[in-house]
Amino acid sequence: MVGNGVVITGDAASLVNPIHGGGIGPSMLSGFFAGQTIVEALEKGDPNQAALWNYNRKYMDTYGKKQASLDISECYCLTAVDADLNYGMHFKLVTENDVLRAAMGDEFPLNITETAKRVFRGMKRMGFLKKLN
Repeated sequence: MVGNGVVITGDAASLVNPIHGGGIGPSMLSGFFAGQTIVEALEKGDPNQAALWNYNRKYMDTYGKKQASLDISECYCLTAVDADLNYGMHFKLVTENDVLRAAMGDEFPLNITETAKRVFRGMKRMGFLKKLN
């Protein structure tokens, strides 16, 4: 998100949540980190790509990991077969709460009992279960 004398933030840097389209929080965070990094680079007298690179690092260490997992979720949903998604929702292999938590970038570990229930319900579509995993 940086170059020699250039820093890109917010929507211009594609920092929108790919699941629900929100982006105010990540954009504000990126602006904050960009501002800090720009000041540091200007104080050193050379706002080149190397001096501005810390902005990327700060963003990736805080929100970037979440952004990456959301991008993976989006890619999966876009390439999944509608019949598999419908099956998964109908038989609660994926619940509405799971989708909401994924959209927020939250983890949702399942206990052994819930995992076993979902595997049993999804036995007719083992390929789909593997993809969900």
